[in-house]
Amino acid sequence: MNQFDVVFVLPYPFADHPSFPEGLLKRSLERKGFSVGVIETPFWQESKSFSVLGRPNLFFAVITGPVDSVVLNYTSSRKRRNEDLYQMDGKAFFQGYPPSIKYKIRPDRAVTVFSNRIKDAFKDVPIVIGGVEASLRRFAHYDFQQEKIRRSVLLDSRANILVNGMGEMQLLEIAERMKNGEEIDGIDIPGTTSVRREAPGGENYLRLPSSEE
Repeated sequence: MNQFDVVFVLPYPFADHPSFPEGLLKRSLERKGFSVGVIETPFWQESKSFSVLGRPNLFFAVITGPVDSVVLNYTSSRKRRNEDLYQMDGKAFFQGYPPSIKYKIRPDRAVTVFSNRIKDAFKDVPIVIGGVEASLRRFAHYDFQQEKIRRSVLLDSRANILVNGMGEMQLLEIAERMKNGEEIDGIDIPGTTSVRREAPGGENYLRLPSSEE
């Protein structure tokens, strides 16, 4: 099986439509000559579900769609929803399994769950995360369902880099740079977030409070 340059991982069926980020991102990459595979609705309870297309040449991209998974999975009063309108026929649970949280097609905090399963399957594979869920959680943030402050999703997901917003330009530049031999952990471009051991040089940055503070 030929390896894809990039593999997308989605918690719902792929939609080649401009209303969904994955369609635009896939076409943007393919237009520049990159091959893109898609793993949709993986059985996230098992890491092998994330290795069905093999190891990508460049990176995995975890794309959880236009709605945060916790917002989609719960009502405003924190009651769990039993349907997911982004799935086929609105069915929220894997077929043949009991309708419990353990077998929901879209897990809570899908970015973190998917990224960690990928790391289980491919320990050192680069991972790019992005979209609404990742963008809103890139810094310390309040989780309304757990009623607590959670740290950056980059730390919990163990992803290498986070793309803010839609990100077609950033994703393409990341792919181009990696194709040219640049390590993903050294990529620093506008519209992205990553973890660094040291603060940037100079004074042109804003230091935010830590999650503990």
